[in-house]
Amino acid sequence: MDINDNWKIKYGIVFLIITIVIYGLFIILGMGDSHEVTHYIWLHLGFIPLDLLLLGLIIDDLLSKKEK
Repeated sequence: MDINDNWKIKYGIVFLIITIVIYGLFIILGMGDSHEVTHYIWLHLGFIPLDLLLLGLIIDDLLSKKEK
């Protein structure tokens, strides 16, 4: 692992912790029951591969155009 990639890991961990805190507060403050929050999480997790695919294709296309 390159030392320059270390910030990516830290960044990912920080955002993961922030996400857990937000969902935890959402449940604790009573804005939704745990079933609703779990459904919301699974719904959005299902779109991550599609988002990554589209983002990868767009970035690849932009980089190809810039290369030319």
